[in-house]
Amino acid sequence: MDAAIIENNALKLDEFQRALLADRLLDSIIPIPRNLSESWIAESENRMEAYQSGEISAVDGPQAMAELKGRYHPIAARLNEMSDGRCAAMSDER
Repeated sequence: MDAAIIENNALKLDEFQRALLADRLLDSIIPIPRNLSESWIAESENRMEAYQSGEISAVDGPQAMAELKGRYHPIAARLNEMSDGRCAAMSDER
């Protein structure tokens, strides 16, 4: 299948669907180790329990994402996490 056709169709997806697709494509190139994935699942469950018990409070999602986008280049941040810092210089390029 032609990459240009796939890209054109992908860009017609809504933001959430594009993000899911991008995540799956990145995972097909640089898979996240199973133990790391399991660790994040455990961490998210712990955070949810802490929130429900009142131990921590919620943060406004859109505000938090805007702050993170301002601090890190989104692709560089993901690549940096997966490549043990080899792309650290990219995170400074905005």
